Amino acid sequence: MKHKLIIVMSLLLLCSAPLLAADKVYKWRNEEGTVIFSDTPPPPGRQAEEIDLPDLPTNTLQTPSQQRQQLLRKSRQIDNRLERQQQQRQALQDSLAQSRKELEQARRALEQAKQPRPGDRRAMVGGGSRLVPEYFARIKRREEEVKRLEQHISDLEQQLNSLR
Repeated sequence: MKHKLIIVMSLLLLCSAPLLAADKVYKWRNEEGTVIFSDTPPPPGRQAEEIDLPDLPTNTLQTPSQQRQQLLRKSRQIDNRLERQQQQRQALQDSLAQSRKELEQARRALEQAKQPRPGDRRAMVGGGSRLVPEYFARIKRREEEVKRLEQHISDLEQQLNSLR
């Protein structure tokens, strides 16, 4: 009989643990030697041991409705993340297409810049001619623009590949 009482009291204590988690719990013995667990201190004259109960996670006992809500939230978060990735991918693809057009224009401009214009040649004493420094500077600017755009396209392609 005594053992059944202890078992029943232990089960009650375990079931009420979440309710008691914020309060103090006392362990003491009554006149018959039975161990008592209580959230109130024992009567005067009895020695009691104060027990620290561990914090219990708040989400351990979820109802199916709570679980469903949590899954819906996670699903929305995943959908939002996928939508943002799709938007990023589309923006990168648009930027990549625009940069490729700019690169083609820059390459055409470089080829045109290589054709000497009137005033790009200076006559030399003794005959012949040579190209002026402005001609070479113009070519160099066009080549740098082509290299810059090629690097930009490479960077965009890497970013796009990292999203896949």
